[in-house]
Amino acid sequence: NKFSPRGGSSFHHNNDDNWKLEKHMPPTLGDVDRGIQSYERQHYIQQKPKPITQAIREYFIRLHRASPALYYATISSILIFIASQIPSRQLTMFLQNHFINSRRNLLRGRYHTVLTSALNHSTFMHLALNLYGFHIFGKSVVPILSRSGISLSLYCVLGGIFSNLFFSTVHPLGSCLGLSGVTLSLLALDARLNPGKIIGFVIRFVPIQCPAQYALTGLLVWSSFMTLMMMNGGGGDGVAHATHLGGLLWGIAVYEMISRGVWNSVFRRNWNMILKKLKW
Repeated sequence: NKFSPRGGSSFHHNNDDNWKLEKHMPPTLGDVDRGIQSYERQHYIQQKPKPITQAIREYFIRLHRASPALYYATISSILIFIASQIPSRQLTMFLQNHFINSRRNLLRGRYHTVLTSALNHSTFMHLALNLYGFHIFGKSVVPILSRSGISLSLYCVLGGIFSNLFFSTVHPLGSCLGLSGVTLSLLALDARLNPGKIIGFVIRFVPIQCPAQYALTGLLVWSSFMTLMMMNGGGGDGVAHATHLGGLLWGIAVYEMISRGVWNSVFRRNWNMILKKLKW
């Protein structure tokens, strides 16, 4: 580059000198930060992972601190699933009598099964998917439930009972088990609280991402359609869609009660009186 000031003199600026000047300039804060991040990333990659037992133990410690309800429901579901894999006729009969929601059990006075059946799962994948959603959406809604004076354990207990009673009403001759009613109720509540939140699904190995409100609408439509199909004698696919629908409706109902102030003005204010009447 050539610079000619008024007066006729000239000044030549050498690009090589400019390169040398830039080369010896002190690093900026951004350069230092990128260098630290690069070093930490490389160090993390080269570092050996924790033993799997330690990682599992630390996860459950954090889970218990985040929410005892999530912790104890998870432990109970895992233990019941392990018990269901033991080849024992007496144990199998015990689980069928006390951990499956069915007309047979309700007619015999085993009313606790509308709740305990939520802790029973048929396959490992059934257990894993339910617990994954249970943890993700459960942790997400804990703050708003706490501010409204609703414990997560109370929410899940009532959600499990409602979704299973909804199934028994729609399919009086059917039976169901699993945590999906509670998990989908948590999803519905989280979707109403955070409608723009991006939720990821995997459907037949195809990853799908969409806003939470779209996911809730799709699940409501699908669960309602399949429930009506099965009520009208359509072929079932082995999925308790009525339980899913009941869970979704419970989550939406709780959101409406919280947002409209019904929970605080009616239930929370008169909670002790309600408990006494229920006990009576």
